[in-house]
Amino acid sequence: MYKNVTIALPEHVWRKARELAAKRRKSLSALIREQLEALTQEKNELEEVTEEILTIMQEHFGTLTKWRREELCGVPSGTP
Repeated sequence: MYKNVTIALPEHVWRKARELAAKRRKSLSALIREQLEALTQEKNELEEVTEEILTIMQEHFGTLTKWRREELCGVPSGTP
């Protein structure tokens, strides 16, 4: 089910968006809807990854070690 939304755009944005929609053979509403769907999907994926990272951190709290630069890069700590 779709909900109608009214937005106000500067005229130059409206014109360019309308031109872009026409080039893609879509309505302006379809173009905006697709962009909003993609934006909300990206946010959901970011939230999922963040939750996974937090879970791993909580599960391994106190068991992870801090690495020194020498161990990671093979470069002495005094070397730039």
